Amino acid sequence: DYTKCLAIQLPAGNVRDALSLQQHPENLGKEVSLLGSLEKYFGTYGLKSISEYALDGEEIPDEPGEEATFTKVTNVTDGTYIIAVQTGGAYKVAKNVEASYNYGYLYVSDATATGNTITLNPEGMTFTLTSTAEGYTIQDESGRYLYMEGTFNNWNLGDNPSSGQYYTIDRNADGSFRIANATTGKWMQFDEEYNSFGSYSDERGIMPFLYKKN
Repeated sequence: DYTKCLAIQLPAGNVRDALSLQQHPENLGKEVSLLGSLEKYFGTYGLKSISEYALDGEEIPDEPGEEATFTKVTNVTDGTYIIAVQTGGAYKVAKNVEASYNYGYLYVSDATATGNTITLNPEGMTFTLTSTAEGYTIQDESGRYLYMEGTFNNWNLGDNPSSGQYYTIDRNADGSFRIANATTGKWMQFDEEYNSFGSYSDERGIMPFLYKKN
């Protein structure tokens, strides 16, 4: 019954190798626990970016990596940032587009804020903002630029874009920032319906706060 199923993405790697029934038929019927990100997948919700698994009641280990603290800023200087919004009583932090994709929306992970700081394991969630004569650039953790072209509301990612990689970043009265693409004029907004950040030419979401790595 597909209404009682959840689509699971198992990208190539250790997790897929361990859970493949073709390679491990002895696992058929075993209960499995998975650690991943609940996102849009196959036209519905699914679990993506699987990083850990446990079979038959084993505990899933803690996520690897060290925590870092980020502080909300009132002006932007060059550095490493997380992009966050507050909605529904929770904070949501934008994630990098998966390395296997060269375009996409920015899906999110939940976070907890203490005053003006957010402390978390930032792996896969930081962006480098750099000021240039043409505007700011935004790069993910692998150094790919977020750029825009055509009529799309998501981002392309690449190492050497020829255009569409510059942004204006202006602070709003409530402390959030309008991050607008200099080529398309579209600005970054969190869409509560799709639980992700896109870049739109009309008001349809929440503009983000910026937190800089301490």
